[in-house]
Amino acid sequence: MHLRSCLVAASLFCSAHAAAQSFNIDLAQSGANNVVSATFGGAAEKPGPWNRVGGGGATLTNERGETASYTDNVTVIVGLPTAATTDIGRLRNVTSLTQQVGSTWGIEVTGLRAGVYDVFVYSSSTTSIPTGAYLVNGIAAPSIISSGEQAMVEGRDWQVTRNVSVSTSITIAGQDTSTNKGAAGFQIVARQLFPQLVNVVDLPVGDVDCPAGGVRFDIGIDNGSGGGFAGDGLLQNGEVTRRQRVCAAVDAEDGEDGEDGEDGSACSVVASGTGATIVCEDGTTVDVSDGEDGLDGTSCTVIDGGDGSVTIACADGTSAVIRDVVAGEDGEDGEDGVDGEDGEDGASCTVAEQDDGSAVITCPDGSSATLPTTTADGGGCSASGTTPAFAALIVALTSLRRRRRRSQR
Repeated sequence: MHLRSCLVAASLFCSAHAAAQSFNIDLAQSGANNVVSATFGGAAEKPGPWNRVGGGGATLTNERGETASYTDNVTVIVGLPTAATTDIGRLRNVTSLTQQVGSTWGIEVTGLRAGVYDVFVYSSSTTSIPTGAYLVNGIAAPSIISSGEQAMVEGRDWQVTRNVSVSTSITIAGQDTSTNKGAAGFQIVARQLFPQLVNVVDLPVGDVDCPAGGVRFDIGIDNGSGGGFAGDGLLQNGEVTRRQRVCAAVDAEDGEDGEDGEDGSACSVVASGTGATIVCEDGTTVDVSDGEDGLDGTSCTVIDGGDGSVTIACADGTSAVIRDVVAGEDGEDGEDGVDGEDGEDGASCTVAEQDDGSAVITCPDGSSATLPTTTADGGGCSASGTTPAFAALIVALTSLRRRRRRSQR
């Protein structure tokens, strides 16, 4: 099993300190003299809008436009102290959030990002109504009581509960039921926000949930729940809030063959004067008509121009002229080619006159020829082992002997 850890909200993790989530809450009755300036940062030194709430529910906003939900269980004491001249005086110049004897007060803020928060509580400027002891997400805080209408003394006019672990909400719950209790406002400031992490777990083939294998996504907040370490960048089992699996596909078995379809209907073709009709046994028919005749072609004539040309003229006005190809003049003679190599020397032959007037020609290559006595009609000759060239030599010698005999007469 292979595990990979992924940071889902990287921007959230990196901005935990530089842009920590915070909300300012003013428990106020109506009246312009109760409006606290957005530039007032209070004891937490966190300027921003002061959400005026009390006696019900509301949606909180902060300077970055983030929202959270607010609810309370309070009894509003009627009556408003004198007008305050400072923001701390305006914030504490009410006794809106209170309880009656025998009951407790409390508020809840939900929709917060997971992390570690500091929670500031402001006492009412009325010196006769303390906050009473209270719990912040289970962390105990002592009661505080005002030191004066315009004062801002820690431990009297305000106090802070630090390092409150938050998953999604903060609950502040009064614990004392002996006398009337109340508070004037709150500041909720994130010190460290925990990122949401995802562990990607490879599931092997044969897994119970994914028989063909797959992956599982373990999702949670790096807040140290279940024995883990908050903010360590690792998602421990105790920090996992949900799991989601993506299984590999499993090849399904082939389905059964479907039933054979019904046999088609037999059809016949019935010719008609304008086409044909296809008639089938199921009663359906289809008429097939002859198409329209195509356009007539254009007629053409051929005219001899008498100069070796022919003109083809058509009825649609188009024409074409075809001419004979005239032979060009002879080109100039090319240069003589290069002389070939000398042939081999011919064989040296001897001629021997015979008593009967004939002659025998004998050559070194063993060939010979007999020239008979020349008659008036030229006579014949014979040769053995002759080549065409040798035969030509015989003819030439025979002709030479005739001329010699004629000259001797």
